[in-house]
Amino acid sequence: MTDTVDASQTSVHLTLGVDTHVWDLNYACMRETALKREGLPTLIEGSFVTNKLGRDEWAALHEPLPLGFSAAKFVGKDKEEGTRSERAEAARRRIEAHMSEQLALKIIAAEPKR
Repeated sequence: MTDTVDASQTSVHLTLGVDTHVWDLNYACMRETALKREGLPTLIEGSFVTNKLGRDEWAALHEPLPLGFSAAKFVGKDKEEGTRSERAEAARRRIEAHMSEQLALKIIAAEPKR
C-alpha cells in the first residue's frame, strides 16, 4: 500500500458525534435511570436482552437525547423576557419536558404491558 496524500497540504478532519450509548446519552439509558429512581424493574419483559424488541422500538430507545446543538429547536422557541438565567431555566424545562414526553412514548411502544 502506498501513501498518495501530499504531505505538504494541510488536511483537517472533524468528527461530530459521540458514542451516546457508552456515555448514557440515549433514551434507553434515560429509561433505566428513571425506572431505577422509582424502584421499578429495569428488565424488558423479565430479561436483560433488549434485542428481542422490534427494530423500530429498539432504534427508538437508542436514539440520542437532544442535547447540545441538537437541543437548539427547543431552546429558542419564544422570544422570552427575563434575565439570562431565567431564559436558560425556561429552555432547560422545555428540553426536559420534551425528553420526558418522548421517553414515555418510547416506553409505551417498546413495553406495552408495563
